[in-house]
Amino acid sequence: TVKTRNLGEIRSGGLQHETFRVLGVPAEGNDREFTVNVSYSPEGLIARFEKSARLTVRLADNGVSLNLKVPNKVFSGEEFEIIAEYKKPENDFPGLRLKLDYPETFTLTSSLPDPDVGNKIWNLKKSDGKVIVRGKADLPDESVFTIKASLVAKFLDKDYEFTSGSADIVISKSPLSLNISLPENSKSVYYPGEELNYTLN
Repeated sequence: TVKTRNLGEIRSGGLQHETFRVLGVPAEGNDREFTVNVSYSPEGLIARFEKSARLTVRLADNGVSLNLKVPNKVFSGEEFEIIAEYKKPENDFPGLRLKLDYPETFTLTSSLPDPDVGNKIWNLKKSDGKVIVRGKADLPDESVFTIKASLVAKFLDKDYEFTSGSADIVISKSPLSLNISLPENSKSVYYPGEELNYTLN
């Protein structure tokens, strides 16, 4: 992001302060590099002069963690648990929320505690704890779907994701199958009143 300010006229030997308020949000790596460029035109000259400086700031660990537990495999329509365990500093991030994303084919059957917004968002009041969700997914055998969990907080009227995790779940092939058939030497056409012998496997 680039922010530009017009400093106006600064007299020779003068000093002017400009303050930029920034928010360090979680991202890959802890270092944030800032570059400041000042350009000016001395009175009576066409040429422009520039001065540049760089500053690296290291963000401290925010102490927020998230662990997502789901089964590797489930059967289509089988109820299973999603467990999201979280930790945060005692008095920091009072508006921290847990958000779960799952496919439309997933049906939530119960949750402990109950969600605060829809079936996907929980307000986290404790410094550590867990949210347990039970549900089921109706999908074809051997398909794969993803569950994602994230910890989100609002700063300056905008949501920022602190940390996230995701896990894939495979729909196992059903151990049950059913096949109904007529004998191989059966006729292709039958008349009313004729007897048919079906085989159920």
